[in-house]
Amino acid sequence: MKNLLVIFTLVAALIVFSVSQLLAGPPPPPPPPLAIPVDGGAAVLLIIGASIGAKKIYDRRKKAADLEA
Repeated sequence: MKNLLVIFTLVAALIVFSVSQLLAGPPPPPPPPLAIPVDGGAAVLLIIGASIGAKKIYDRRKKAADLEA
């Protein structure tokens, strides 16, 4: 009698756990990765930085040439 009660309890627990897993459904898909555009803004900043650097080099060379003369 005791063995029958143990078997019945294990079968009932197995059924309850499997039904609860079926009701939960599949997990939701992961969120999409954040898309950060790099092309437009980075190119503009690179061009501006290069322009400022070229202007500073030009001004220093011009100032050095004026001091020599």
